[in-house]
Amino acid sequence: EEQLQLLLHPFDNVPLQLKESLTAADVCLWIDPLDGTKEFVLGNLTNVSVLIGIAVCDRPVAGVILQPFVGGGDVTYGAIGIGVFHNGDKIESDLKVDDKDSRPSSDTTIKIAMSGKHIG
Repeated sequence: EEQLQLLLHPFDNVPLQLKESLTAADVCLWIDPLDGTKEFVLGNLTNVSVLIGIAVCDRPVAGVILQPFVGGGDVTYGAIGIGVFHNGDKIESDLKVDDKDSRPSSDTTIKIAMSGKHIG
């Protein structure tokens, strides 16, 4: 419930000074409506995704991955300060981030997911 409210009303807890200082030029939204075009054409629908990324002041802050042809639509999303969720369930992680630059600390193991066609 709390994460849903944060997504529906993301600016409710933002300090007034910050709300007034951000402009549309500060926000960048990337949308790839058909990531895996070749896979789509070849009929490999489980390798097709819809990708959305959000950056504020040149820093990535949130993202969504929708796999529309997996199950009833597999969704993974996350945002700084909220966490990462898969089909509504929070993904627990021991990832430690240095708040100064949002980069993982040097003693952290990072797992990266990528499509099967890009491995190797």
